[in-house]
Amino acid sequence: MKKESESVLRRKAERTISPFLVVSTVDRRILTEIMENQKTVNTIVGQLRNPPEEYKSAYKALAECYDTYLIFTNLAVYPTGSLNSFSEDFDAADTEFIHCYHLMEFYLQD
Repeated sequence: MKKESESVLRRKAERTISPFLVVSTVDRRILTEIMENQKTVNTIVGQLRNPPEEYKSAYKALAECYDTYLIFTNLAVYPTGSLNSFSEDFDAADTEFIHCYHLMEFYLQD
């Protein structure tokens, strides 16, 4: 009996369970985008260190938002705990991020 190649087996599996593979591929792409975004945001926040005196309070608010952003995005990239604890952590991070967002709006107003 001829041994089937890995690519042939993969195509057969894709035909059998394609909805799961599509979701898995999309999930991987989204997680990659989140991790790339984290790197970009980290670089930007790093460039903003040591602001002039007049911007120190805005930077402090930004730093708090950045911490919350990392907590929030890490929940997606590195989920832990039970469904209940994850949901509680997600809700807390979501609420805190909305608070930070509104705080940053205050500093961005003309």
